[in-house]
Amino acid sequence: MIDDYPAHDAHLLPPLKSDAPPPGLPGWGHPAWSATKLISALGAFSLTLITALQPLLLDELMPVPFELAGTINAQIVVLAQAVTLAGLTLVGERQNRYPRTAMISMGLLAAFGGTVLTPFADSVDLILGFGGLIVLFLLRVPIMLGIETAQMQIALLEGRRKRPGDHDGVYAGRLMMMVIGGVVIGGVIMQVPNTGAPIEAVLMIPALALLAAAFIAMRMLRFRVQEPYVDLSGRFGRIWEVVSEEPRLQLGMAAAFFVRADLALMALFLSLWSSSYADLGGIPRTHAIAHAGLLLGWLGLMTLIAMPFWRMALTRSPRIAMIGAALSLMAVGNLLLGFIAHPFEWRILLPLAMIGVGQAGAIMAPEVLTAKLVPQELHGQARGLFQLIGGAGVILMLQSGGRHFDAVGPTAPFLLIGSGLILITLYAFWLIAHHERHTIRRAPLRPLILLVAMLPLIWLIGRAMISGYAPGAALNQMPVAFITRGLGDWAIIFMVLSLALRPAREITGINHLSRYARIIGLYAFFYAGLHVLSYAGLERLLNWGDVLRDMGQRPFILFGVAGFMMLTVLALSSSRRIARHWKIKGRDWKRIHRTVYVINILLVIHYLMAAEPENGEPWLFAVVVAGLLYYRLRAGWRRRQVQRGY
Repeated sequence: MIDDYPAHDAHLLPPLKSDAPPPGLPGWGHPAWSATKLISALGAFSLTLITALQPLLLDELMPVPFELAGTINAQIVVLAQAVTLAGLTLVGERQNRYPRTAMISMGLLAAFGGTVLTPFADSVDLILGFGGLIVLFLLRVPIMLGIETAQMQIALLEGRRKRPGDHDGVYAGRLMMMVIGGVVIGGVIMQVPNTGAPIEAVLMIPALALLAAAFIAMRMLRFRVQEPYVDLSGRFGRIWEVVSEEPRLQLGMAAAFFVRADLALMALFLSLWSSSYADLGGIPRTHAIAHAGLLLGWLGLMTLIAMPFWRMALTRSPRIAMIGAALSLMAVGNLLLGFIAHPFEWRILLPLAMIGVGQAGAIMAPEVLTAKLVPQELHGQARGLFQLIGGAGVILMLQSGGRHFDAVGPTAPFLLIGSGLILITLYAFWLIAHHERHTIRRAPLRPLILLVAMLPLIWLIGRAMISGYAPGAALNQMPVAFITRGLGDWAIIFMVLSLALRPAREITGINHLSRYARIIGLYAFFYAGLHVLSYAGLERLLNWGDVLRDMGQRPFILFGVAGFMMLTVLALSSSRRIARHWKIKGRDWKRIHRTVYVINILLVIHYLMAAEPENGEPWLFAVVVAGLLYYRLRAGWRRRQVQRGY
């Protein structure tokens, strides 16, 4: 087993150079590296299969209303992914303390336990009494966190082993194994429910795969590694410096953000789309899930075939142009899915093939860019950063995709992510134009942030433009309350992000994060303003008497109005010209902007009171805001203790 010495024993180790491989780490020909590929493939296979079978599982355990199928299925994945991101951050902070393979094997065993218990969520609910959906979410957390912890630790081990001049075949090989296991084999196994096998038996297949992966980790990774203590916050700061100065890495981050979201979106919403059409057409759901598996298998096959060609193109051709081409293929394929009437049409194979070929390039891009542009000693951390960014993409895209699936139509999630990919492709073209004129030396992140921030607005405008051309795309089919809620959700997302920047800066040591607090806060105000305008203009038609009566009947509106008024003051005082006109000096300005904590509390209360009981997203925001407030209060208390000499 790999035994990395804990941090408190680091003084017993001989001094090592930061770019030297740890003593005991074997060469690439060692069977252990083949084992890591197999472990990655089994993990990807299990996670994809569990996600794709989730609609069928929910239908068996607790039938979900047809009009909420997309939201509830997406929420389970989104909430679990959010907890997973927090867990991966905690693991990253403590990875110097524990052996890497201990984290790999324990993560896989935790995922095995969650998978085994998932078919019996109703029985677990009888014991715990939490509610079926909450139990499913709680069981999904160890599955996702365990698998992603194992994947991250394998990436870190590979990053520590690679030396200048080594070939990149080991990384490409692991990625290809993950595609084979996650999409191709997963699609084949999805045919099993159509044979009449119960869902409990089908879910034992990924459970056994995870158990086998844990056994392989414990038996095959049997070498001892001496790893020196590493200041991870310093390495995060260096990673940020590298990314902020290299536009190709920024584009690679965008590719990781969308390709991971696209993979999760395809696994979940192809199954949901097939199931919803099956309900309308009288087709058994097991047959629909099997058909979705065939579509996923076709998608994975196209990805697998295209990966060697993309690897060659990314190595020999201009990388920005190649990444832009990959993203544009994904964008066109997703947009074309919006014009497919149902998933049983043969025409669906063409857009899926385009998506698969584009995904191959987007999957390979972060690996190739890391190998070519990132300093050797930071390779593991760079891959960890790409994994975290991909997890954030899953949260944002699936959160919006689930609601759009229910409110607009089954193809709406594909149009949503296709719109985002179009924006990132435009960013790639902008980078190409500036590189040709050699005008970029230090690439700012603001254009990329702007494109991501404008995605919800572009989506609404796009729906209006294609009205009447795509199936289910008429704007009058999109409920006004859905538009209002969507804009409000994005407002609170940006508010929470602005609140999280300071803890992120202090934990990671990336001081440049503070530069983006103002612009992210202004985007929060922008969407909050659109949220208010949508409510007053579209829902109440500027009938102020009606608005006042609604406030009396639904008190949560008062909390939202109070938060918006305070946010307006914050946004106005962010302008230097207005701050000078109002004679707001430094200390007063800081006092005004500390109200961001009060605003977040008011908005969370507004969201909790307004949401339906089955909606778990407000509770996620409440937990995140409570954690950030606790961090801030604890940091302030510690600072006062230091000032007093304790």
